[in-house]
Amino acid sequence: MAPSMVEYYLKDLCEDNDDNIYLNRRDIENTLVIGEYSLYIDYSENIYLEIDNDFTANQETTSFW
Repeated sequence: MAPSMVEYYLKDLCEDNDDNIYLNRRDIENTLVIGEYSLYIDYSENIYLEIDNDFTANQETTSFW
């Protein structure tokens, strides 16, 4: 799958889910970070998706003019 399609689907998953689910970081077994997206797998094999909104703001560069 093309990277742009993966980003599209991840962003779509984040926008559709308005439920704020508590993520207990002590129970995290594995973490996968891809740019602004973080996937967490806990010991019960639940998968959590987190988006870092500040990531895109930190990537912008300022103009010299």
